[in-house]
This record gives sequence, C-alpha cells and structure tokens, in this order.
Amino acid sequence: MASVSGTELEADTGAWASVPWTPVTDRDDCNTIIGWRKANIPYLPAGTALSLQTLDVWIPASTTVAAPDASILPCPPNGSAGKWIIYIHGGAWRDPAIDASSFSAAATKLLHFQHTSTNTPITTNNNRKSTGCIAGLASLNYRLSPHPSHPSDDPSRQATHPEHISDVLSALSFLQQHLFHPNNNNNNMDDMILAGHSCGATLAFQAVMAPSRWGLPSPPSPPRLFTRSRVRAIVGLNGLYDLAGVVHSDSTSTPAWLREAYAEFTRGAFGDDEDVWRAVCPATAQGWVPEWLRGNQEGEDGAAGDAGGDDGDGQQPEAKAAEKVVVLVQSRQDSLVPYDQLEKLRGYLLAAAGQGGRLRVEELHAGGEHDDIWREGGRMAEILWQVVAGL
Repeated sequence: MASVSGTELEADTGAWASVPWTPVTDRDDCNTIIGWRKANIPYLPAGTALSLQTLDVWIPASTTVAAPDASILPCPPNGSAGKWIIYIHGGAWRDPAIDASSFSAAATKLLHFQHTSTNTPITTNNNRKSTGCIAGLASLNYRLSPHPSHPSDDPSRQATHPEHISDVLSALSFLQQHLFHPNNNNNNMDDMILAGHSCGATLAFQAVMAPSRWGLPSPPSPPRLFTRSRVRAIVGLNGLYDLAGVVHSDSTSTPAWLREAYAEFTRGAFGDDEDVWRAVCPATAQGWVPEWLRGNQEGEDGAAGDAGGDDGDGQQPEAKAAEKVVVLVQSRQDSLVPYDQLEKLRGYLLAAAGQGGRLRVEELHAGGEHDDIWREGGRMAEILWQVVAGL
C-alpha cells in the first residue's frame, strides 16, 4: 500500500492537534466523565477541506479526569485490542440538518457501556458472554447534494456521485493512516466496524467495494488508500439498498409520494441514468462481495480490472481469512424505507455467502420511525455493542 508522505502526515497531525478534547459525561451522572470527543476534525490536508469534509472522534475515558493533550492519539483501554466503530450518517445524500453529530446519542451510550462493561457483560446472539472493548468511535461528514428546500451556495452542498463516497473513503483513509499509523501503538484495524443509517448504510457498503467502480484512482492521489479488506463487519440501519426498486415499485406498501421522493433525491445525487442507480446500490451492483471478502485475491480491482498480486490496497491474501459479518437492521414501523430493502440485500448476500465466501449475515430488530434509531440512540448503541462483543 502506498504510504503517506512526511508532509501529508505532518498536515494530518496538525489537523488532529488543532481540535481539543472535550469531556463526555454520563447521562445518569453528569459528574462522571466516561469519554472524550474531538469534533469537526478536517480529514483532508490543511487548507483543502471544505466545511463538511470533517469527522468526529470519541474515545473512552481513562482513570484520570484530566483532558488528554490535543495531540494524543487514542489507544484501546488497558492496552487491549479494542475495536473501532465508524458511523456514516443518513439524510438522502442531501439533508443539511443531519450530520456527524447525529451519532452523539449512540456514542454516549456506547461510552457508558464501555465505562461499566467490567461489571455488565452482555450475552450475544450466539450465547457468548463478553464485556466487549471499544478503542474508539468516529462519525463522518461528507459533501451533500443540493436540497431543493434548503438552497445554499456552500460548495460542500453541491456534490454529486461519486463525491459522497470519495469523501467517505478519504475520511476512512485519514483514520487508517493517522490514528492507525505504524508509529501509533494502536495499529489494529482488522476488527473495524462500519455502520450507517439510511443512505449512510449505502455508503458503508460502497466503501468496501473497489474504488475503481466510482472512477476513483487506486491508490488515490494524494497517496492515501483505505484498506477495505480490514473492515470486519458492516451494520446497516434502516438502509437504502435498491433505489431503482423503490422508484419503480408497484407494491401497495410503497405509495406514490414515496416513489416520487426517492426519484427526486436519487436523481439529485446520481443523475438520470438508472444503470448508475443500480451500480451504486449493494443489492443490485454486480460482483462486489468478493472485493470485500477476499480483497480480490485474483488480482482484479473490481470493475476496472487492475492487475496485481494483492487486492489493490497492499494487503496480501493470507491476511484475509477472518469471517466477515453483515448485520441488517430495519424497523417495520419505518414509513420512509420499505422493509423489502432489507429483504433484497439479505437475499443478495446469502446468495454470495453460498458461493463459498466467508460471510455471516444477521438480522436484528429495531422499532420506531426512520430516524428514531439515531435520535434516541439507545437501540443503536445496543446493536453496535452486541456486534463488538460478537467479533
């Protein structure tokens, strides 16, 4: 994998250190610090990041109540191999009211679980008790498409595909190259969990597909490259997996107003070509699962067919035997996302798993309306904690 240049790493270090840590207190006890947060960290080199090319990071608190130095890189609690959860928000690729901070409620709950985990082991769905271990949490912003009801001259809100996924990959590359740089003693990303809500779930699955599918270079320029094969699990929460299927649905559960709304925001993000709609959606894009499961051991980088002995991200095949996990979560009370979105992706993934890939597909329940899962945060945190404990 291409390495980060010294100048670029210095720029990243400066961006990281420019944002102070602020305390996160327990909701049940405002005097107890359970973690620390950095907000709006630019993930592109100094002077190039737009207003939405930022991310938030949370880390569990140590035994001290003093704020960490702003330049400190997070390490897992007690030196253990903790897991990172990376969250991608929804909002139909265009809603300016939903951003990285929408993960705050769930992040606070997860930090609470981590703070009390030594006394409160949980039982996973395979009946294994675990206290889990979270090294840190991150939530990504990315450029948005224009919203007809919220016009803006902000260049961060003029995006079209593939700019959304390009930003997500840049943010993931920043985390990998900076927080997990070899000089940091926390260089274990093999149990990283990607989670996304609504269109954020679409982006999470796109992130483990070959970047050549989006016309992005491999490796990108500047020389950063997110190692997609290191993602151990993806959690889709009320996700969008087949946009064309909703737009053209004849189901009575998909009213005309919903089909029209999907057509509008899909065209705003991806244009009028319905072949593109199908190519960007995980339930309809062809052949992407091996790009994640095997990291393209065959030496092909997805749709572009890059040659090489590894997967295009520098990781060799022998490092890729670990089982991958997909957890699909969908509320039956969700009036904005038909339940068959989950069913279509589940069927797609099970078919792929049946072809010999090391893939486990699970379905977990959530209730409430479309945004309730992140607004309230509790159920999202429970699901993510269960995933952490089950890996």
